[in-house]
Amino acid sequence: MRKYYKFVIAICAVMLAFASMTAMPADAADKTAVKVKVGKKTFNAEFYSNKTSRKLLRKLPLKLKMSELNGNEKYKYLDFDLPTNEKALSEIKAGDIMLYGSDCLVVFYKSFSTSYKYTRIGRIKNVKGLKKAAGKGSVTVKFSKKQA
Repeated sequence: MRKYYKFVIAICAVMLAFASMTAMPADAADKTAVKVKVGKKTFNAEFYSNKTSRKLLRKLPLKLKMSELNGNEKYKYLDFDLPTNEKALSEIKAGDIMLYGSDCLVVFYKSFSTSYKYTRIGRIKNVKGLKKAAGKGSVTVKFSKKQA
């Protein structure tokens, strides 16, 4: 009977470890609500609890003219650096808000596979209409803290 309990505990430990590897980023536990206005449409987003997001939050509100790249993202090189914690990702999801390098803010409006490294900042929660709002060329994007 003892061996059975040890086996069950071992299986549970493995399942827990696997679940934590496939879940959202560890810094996604505590989030800060943010509004992201892309063109004329406003989206609700959450910034993760990490050094990069906290420093960017201190800069809000922030209005940026973001350029188009690759038919899946808008980007803007900032005039300041942010702390980095780059991770190699296998997939980007529409709505991801990331930092490339230490000064390039990226909003992804289309999901795709990648081998690039990014620092996670946050995520737009409901991406319905995001691709249309982003348009084909440059677009003005405004980040602001959501009022409680």
